[in-house]
This record gives sequence, structure tokens and C-alpha cells, in this order.
Amino acid sequence: MEESRPRLRREKQTIVILGCEHRVQLVDNESDPVFRRQVEQVAAEHAIRFIGEEAEQGRCSIAQQIAAQRGLRYLNIDIPHVVQNRIHLRSSMIFNRAKRLVEVVEHSDRYVIAWNLVREHHMFKTFEEALLAGEPSMLICGRSHVKGFAELFGEKYKLVSVSSD
Repeated sequence: MEESRPRLRREKQTIVILGCEHRVQLVDNESDPVFRRQVEQVAAEHAIRFIGEEAEQGRCSIAQQIAAQRGLRYLNIDIPHVVQNRIHLRSSMIFNRAKRLVEVVEHSDRYVIAWNLVREHHMFKTFEEALLAGEPSMLICGRSHVKGFAELFGEKYKLVSVSSD
């Protein structure tokens, strides 16, 4: 007869998804320390060890600076510009001649929607491949990606969604 051993219950790895407006991410644009404080607070509260970020490449982000100061791992997870430049991207805004207005087509143009899904999946895979087992991590992205990332991560992780004001 086999002895019944208690099963070890493992906690799911914590991933905090911080959705924000991209303009607040860069050190160059920092006019108010609200976003910096929020990233620092989330990092401390969840004992974050890794930050993956969708941020403009080639420019220093606030999260990148915080990671360097605190000894955290950091990675820009967006598709590199050299790859993006080879793709014929269509703007998420178009000029409607009939209405004589600039319209946002991010949620109506099939090409723009498809491109955003490709980027989102690339960022998800890049982030997930960089994770170390059990390491609490933060993913900083544009607000429009939060829902997609939550769906991609699914039930595998303990997800905490946070929105920047």
C-alpha cells in the first residue's frame, strides 16, 4: 500500500501588467514624477526582479532607469526598429478627405489590427522567454495591450493588472 503524501502546492509566478500612455514612459518626457513613483511602488510592493517594457527603442525609459538603480533585470520587448523598418506599416491615423478630419483607425483598419496582434504576440513571447522561474516580474505596455496580454498569459501566471493615470 502506497503512503499518501501531501501534494506540494506551488504558487503561480506573479506578473504585474502595467498599462500606460506611452508618452509618460521616457525620461526625456518626465514632467511629473507620478509614473516614476507608480513603477517604484509596484516594484517594491510585488518584489519585482524583472521588468519587460514596450518602449521607444534607443531612448532611456523611466522603468529602465529604475531597473538599473535597483539592480533589476530589464528588457525592451518591442520588435526591434531594424525589423519594423522592413515592414510596410500603415499609420493608425488617416486623413478623411470627405470629412476633412484626421481619424484614428487603430480599431477599424484590418491591417493595423493585424500588425498590433503580431507585435503583441512578439512582445508576449519575448517577455515570457526572458522570465526566470518564480521571479516576480512586471510588463509595462500601452493600455491597449493589457487585455491581449492577459489573454495570452492565461491561467499559467498570477496576473495583476494596473493602469497608469
